[in-house]
Order: sequence, then C-alpha cells, then structure tokens
Amino acid sequence: MPLGTFQFESGASYVSGRDEHNLGIGELNLRVALSGRFEISVQADSYRSGTAGGSSTSGFTDGAVACKIKVFDGPSTLSSTTLRLALQLVTSLPTGTHALKDPRLQPQATLLATVDFSPAVSLSANLGVMNGDTDGERYLQALGGASLGFSLDGAWSGYLELFAWQPGSAGGSTQRVVDTGVQLLLGNDVMLDAHVGRTTGDGPTITAAGLGVSFRL
Repeated sequence: MPLGTFQFESGASYVSGRDEHNLGIGELNLRVALSGRFEISVQADSYRSGTAGGSSTSGFTDGAVACKIKVFDGPSTLSSTTLRLALQLVTSLPTGTHALKDPRLQPQATLLATVDFSPAVSLSANLGVMNGDTDGERYLQALGGASLGFSLDGAWSGYLELFAWQPGSAGGSTQRVVDTGVQLLLGNDVMLDAHVGRTTGDGPTITAAGLGVSFRL
C-alpha cells in the first residue's frame, strides 16, 4: 500500500455444508501503511448467523490485529521477473459473542512471497505456522498455499487459489481449500470482488461464496 493511505475492506459470505449453513456480514478490515515497509490492519467483529449440527447460532465472531513487514522488494521492470517478500504477524482477539468467542489468542506468523512474471500475471505463495485452539485444546498448525493472479480485460482481473492447513483442527487431518474469484477496479481507489470456493479434508465438505468491496483514502 502507498505510504499514508487507508484501505477499508468489507463484504458478506455464505457457507453451506451437509449440516452447516452460515451467513456472515461485515468482515470489516482497516489497513494502514505507516511506512514504506510496515503496514498494520485491524479486523472488526463480523456478524454471523446460521445452523451447525442441528443447532442455531448467531452473534459476532472474534476480531484480529495484524502487521505486515516488507522484507525484500525486487526492482520493478517490465522485462524481468520481480520478487517481493513480506512477513505477516496476526493474532485473533477474544471480542466476539460468547457462543462464537475463543478466549485464547491464536497467533500466526506467515512468510509471503509474490513473483510478477509480467504486468498481467503474478504468482503469490505463503508458508506459516499458527498456535490454534479447538474447544480449549491447543495445537500447532502448519499452513501454506499459492495464488495465481491474472488480468482479464481492462479493469477486470481474476485469481485461482489453493491453500492447506495441517492439521485443520486439534487431532484432525489436513484441510484443503480451492478458491477462485474475479475483481473489478473502479477508478484508482475502489475495487469490487466476488469469489467461490470449496473446503475438503478435515471436517465436513463446505462450499462458500462471497462478495466484497475495498476502497482507499
């Protein structure tokens, strides 16, 4: 993000599985660039309502705080590959409604890498670790994935993502997500996006879809 800018992000998503259906609204996130190499973000509580295992739950999910530190930024050229590296540190905050709140922080550290093959095609990858919590049981979780981004036509762009968590929950197996979406840039400071994805592996198979908006000041 350019120094001194604020970026607001928000959206809504719907998740559907064999015995789970949830609607999330809000997904508010504020990103602020404090320097050319340091960015912070604050994720506010989002409202979620749905059913799981035959019982209904509604309320606010936990928020989070994060920072991103630029480690390396290769030269920007049109004729060669450009590599960027960053370290992201995140932790959840126990701010949600009682039924949806986890009283323990869940810190996470992730190394982010992006390679720009051309102005129209880029590949991002990440590798990290999180100290997770499931029903009061702590566990160490490895995570990683890759995302291919590409321009479609003018202001339109798209992406395809593959991610995995090992384990997906305490004592669980690997959880995998395939996700794809499109983005529409309106001017220089507003972007709309839509996405759909599928989660398999640890736990029930889940399909998720969502809409989002982000804008800079």
